[in-house]
Amino acid sequence: GIKHISLVGLNEISWGKKEGQPITPEEDAYYHHMLKQWQEGKTDLRIEGGESPEEVVVRMKPALDIILNQEKEETILICMHGRAIRILLCYWLHYPLSAMDMFEHQNLCLYQLNYTGKQFQVMRYNDTSHLQLS
Repeated sequence: GIKHISLVGLNEISWGKKEGQPITPEEDAYYHHMLKQWQEGKTDLRIEGGESPEEVVVRMKPALDIILNQEKEETILICMHGRAIRILLCYWLHYPLSAMDMFEHQNLCLYQLNYTGKQFQVMRYNDTSHLQLS
């Protein structure tokens, strides 16, 4: 009974021709090469056939507007994949996309943000305490 919506704009970055391919040493080297390019500020570059981080931001903006313009909700949960999370955090926190890898994440981690109506503040960072067994 929890209200939810699915927004395509929040999908993971498209890895193009690399999507779903086994990771060979060559593929891994190419991936790390692209990460380095993005860290150096070349966030307009895309993996062959995929998206650049800048293109992901453009795709995300309408979905994020929908979220922020919802009826007043106290808590909103956004579930995303890793690279998309990093891009979202850079966008909302006003960091350059080249800094996206500073946002570490583990599977099922939680980033808790507080929104003042003007800006976001990180309250919990890469938190997995909810996964701990009692």
